[in-house]
Amino acid sequence: MVAASSVVLLLLPVLTLANIEVDITASDEASQQNLLISGANEAIISDLEVQTFQLTEENLKKSVENYFGHKPDDVYLKSPTPWGDLYVTYKWKQVNRLLKPLGAKILSVEFKPFLVLSQSFNNTSSKPSLFKAHLSQNVENTISSSWEKYSEISASQDIKYDFDIKAMGVSGKATFSLYSKWGERFLKFQTVTVGSQSGLDISLQPGQSAIAELIATRGVMKIQINYAASLTGIVAVNFADLYKGHHFWSLDVNKMLTAGVCNK
Repeated sequence: MVAASSVVLLLLPVLTLANIEVDITASDEASQQNLLISGANEAIISDLEVQTFQLTEENLKKSVENYFGHKPDDVYLKSPTPWGDLYVTYKWKQVNRLLKPLGAKILSVEFKPFLVLSQSFNNTSSKPSLFKAHLSQNVENTISSSWEKYSEISASQDIKYDFDIKAMGVSGKATFSLYSKWGERFLKFQTVTVGSQSGLDISLQPGQSAIAELIATRGVMKIQINYAASLTGIVAVNFADLYKGHHFWSLDVNKMLTAGVCNK
């Protein structure tokens, strides 16, 4: 089962518990752009995921019949089961859904300069004068996420996104994190300061004038992250009448997926 997530990061730099983490380095320098993904999310299969993988009782029994040549009376994917709970008694692993990022790539990066603000200075005195230009302004990074899902997965853990903005002139904290749910479409904002908070000294002779401008680069980085869901664990099987000397059997869930009608 595969899903894809797209994250669009709108940058405004000045010449500017999560099991899965996405580290994004956005920069107007191509050599500093980076995208890393790590981690995985594993949980006992949910009722929704049973339907997603078509692991219904009927399908499972058919798969076991195809695999063994004999139809079982009962099949289970997780606790509890009768007979003292087979998963506990025999220390079998319940069927788990494993969600992992397959890969990530930067789709496009585009930067355009724009004027953030300007200040005019004019020395009307008869002596040289020193002016202080305070060219600093808060701007917002905009982060949006959209999804293309080919199946329904009920992952409860958040996905953590770490952003690092490497751009000339960005002051203050240029790194931030946010969390989102699996499959969540969102639009979020993060404020950063561009320019110089300490100010810029401008020396003007009598009659001289100057204009100080704060120029920024508006950048849009689009990335794509692909995820895949797979299964691990044991299908617990019961035969009311002994089958090859046993009532209870443990079968790998992936063998059941390939042996019958499951997940076709």
